[in-house]
Amino acid sequence: MQHDADPALYPAMLEALEVKPNPAIPGDFAARMARMAQAQPVKRMQPQTHYGQAAAWISLLVLAVVVAVLSPATTAANPLSPTPLVLLEYILIAQMLALALWLGTRSFPGTR
Repeated sequence: MQHDADPALYPAMLEALEVKPNPAIPGDFAARMARMAQAQPVKRMQPQTHYGQAAAWISLLVLAVVVAVLSPATTAANPLSPTPLVLLEYILIAQMLALALWLGTRSFPGTR
């Protein structure tokens, strides 16, 4: 690499780079930082909503009522030859179990 600069510039640059910096903190630095910290407004946290959990609880209750209503009709049917009504009840019970499991992990966060 060819340099067309002044030959005296290189030693001056080396000397400037070798000088240790003398950092200095102004005496009023802490007071200025404290003023700046007080000037900023306090940010409030938004309240955490639990719409998903509320919807899951409502769905769980609705599923329980539907299964209770379907139960007398499905007990008359032969469980060994499942009818569409029995299969529907099994699907609803599986959904209830899945919702109960999901709600259980949300209600007790240490169990995740």
